[in-house]
Amino acid sequence: MSDWKTFSTYKEETIRQNLEKLKLLGRTLTLNDFSSIDLFHPGMHAGLDMLMSEYSLPKDGIALDIGCGIGGVSRYLASCGFTVKGVDINDSFLKIAQEITELVGLSDKITYHSLNLVNDEIPPASYTFANMICVLILISDISFFRDLYKYFQIDGAIYIEDYFLIRECITDEERKYVNDLGLTNIRTLESVVSTLQSYGYEVKVLEDISKIWSESIWDRAERIWNRKIADEIVDDLELYGYAIAAPKMLSFLSHYSIEELSNLFPHTLNAVGIKTVYENEKFVNCSRIAAFKRS
Repeated sequence: MSDWKTFSTYKEETIRQNLEKLKLLGRTLTLNDFSSIDLFHPGMHAGLDMLMSEYSLPKDGIALDIGCGIGGVSRYLASCGFTVKGVDINDSFLKIAQEITELVGLSDKITYHSLNLVNDEIPPASYTFANMICVLILISDISFFRDLYKYFQIDGAIYIEDYFLIRECITDEERKYVNDLGLTNIRTLESVVSTLQSYGYEVKVLEDISKIWSESIWDRAERIWNRKIADEIVDDLELYGYAIAAPKMLSFLSHYSIEELSNLFPHTLNAVGIKTVYENEKFVNCSRIAAFKRS
């Protein structure tokens, strides 16, 4: 399998088609209108809301949205009061991000920047907040955290929500699923925490969200199988990646009985097998963490 951007959910043409449909509504568009295409990860803004609430982060500062994609989180942060710099390596996504931002009237609060975090310098600013959701898995070198630290104000925070390896040593089959889904740079949570601490951050592991993400991933897989069974067009990459590999990789669903799981996700359960949920050792989980600059 190739790059994560080839999955249909992330294809520029798919996003563009949805955008053009929204324009046909013939009225002023809002953030809610774009909720179906703005966020591709489970949990929506729950983690951000929790962090901002529990730690009383000032919302009148400058936020950095790392791996902003088409700008969903950037616009949400702007709606909360932040001035936002969104950065991404995908120029096509940045173009769409700018277009949507103009449509919802937030251009004065957000600027977008083409950036390769491994090779390019982070836009200088006095940041109070930074956000990374499903980005660490795509980055080979995370030493940019050191540069980001020097730009943070005291008590500035970075929010991270991502996949993590449960153990360093994984089997060849497990590695295949990880690589096929484009998660080639996935790390253990412990290694990320250690790296952040070595740069001076105070790190808090906020919450394990493996169950939340598992349910979302299995729900998406079931919808793909339903389309396949209904003879709708489903490309092989989408079927394998989202309906087989992803639910095999993340299957924290043992809080359901087999009967409940069979009712909720019958086709997905048939495709990946009962052992995936109830017997096989897990090798990937999902967590929310926060890192603070305290001095």
